[in-house]
Amino acid sequence: MKLTKHAKIRSQQRGFSKEDISWLMLLGEPEAKPGNVMEYTIKRRDKDIIISKLKKVIQLIDKIGKKAMLVDGEDIITVYNLR
Repeated sequence: MKLTKHAKIRSQQRGFSKEDISWLMLLGEPEAKPGNVMEYTIKRRDKDIIISKLKKVIQLIDKIGKKAMLVDGEDIITVYNLR
């Protein structure tokens, strides 16, 4: 998604990075606003749920960082723990 000239200026003024905007698009809840536009926000109740889920993903990545598998095309041949 491209930023308008206005959005680029405002994002600089308000301390929004491109990463901030990407995460709002990915995790934010869209809501229709007047003028046929959408507003993306992360509600307070949703923020805690998202953080909890991301913590679980981090724990899973840490766990599987010590594991491996061999794959042949569409078939998983074996799985094992790394030393």
